[in-house]
Amino acid sequence: MRAFISYSHSDKAALDRLHVHLKNLTREGRIETWYDRNILAGCELDAEIERELEASDLFLLLVSPDFIASDYCVEREMRRALERHAAGTARVVPIIVEECDWKAMRELRQLKAVPTDGKAISAWANPNTAYLNVVQEL
Repeated sequence: MRAFISYSHSDKAALDRLHVHLKNLTREGRIETWYDRNILAGCELDAEIERELEASDLFLLLVSPDFIASDYCVEREMRRALERHAAGTARVVPIIVEECDWKAMRELRQLKAVPTDGKAISAWANPNTAYLNVVQEL
C-alpha cells in the first residue's frame, strides 16, 4: 500500500517519529510511504505532488495547528485526498499530532482520527505509546 504523508514542515519531528514507528510495516513491504522530501532535485514540485496524490492508496494527515494553518496542506493535499476518499479510491487517516481545533473542520471530524479518540500525540504521557496506537490502527 502506498501512503502519502501530508504534513506541515513545522512538524518534521513528528514525521520523523512516525517513520520510525512505521519501519516494521515498511520492512515487511506492507506500506510504502511518500512525502515531499522524496522529490528529487530538479523535479517540478507541484507535478510530483500531483502524481503522488493520484497514485497513493492511503493518506496520512499529520494534523496540528501548523497543518490547519497551511493552505497548501488543507486546500490542495487534504482536499484531493478527501475527494479520493469519497470516491472510494483511497483512505484518509487523520493523525492528531498536536492539540488543535481539528474537530471544527467538518471533513476531518467525520473520519476516525488516531491515536485513540483523536487524542493528540503530544497529550500522551509517552508519545511512543501514541505512535504505537497509530501503527496498530493502520
